[in-house]
Amino acid sequence: MLPAGFPSWRTVYGWFRRWIEQELFEALMQPLARRQRRHGGRHSTPRLAIIDTQSITYIGVRGP
Repeated sequence: MLPAGFPSWRTVYGWFRRWIEQELFEALMQPLARRQRRHGGRHSTPRLAIIDTQSITYIGVRGP
């Protein structure tokens, strides 16, 4: 259920889906994330990534 004053849920979902397909949220969030990192005294983009292999699900299935 959407707040009063919003269009129908189908209309809202249609716009949301379009924005997701166009990667609009990524385009909006990247500059904000860079700004926040600089404000915190860090590089604007991460220089290192760490992957915790225990949190990745792996299913060992062979092909046909």
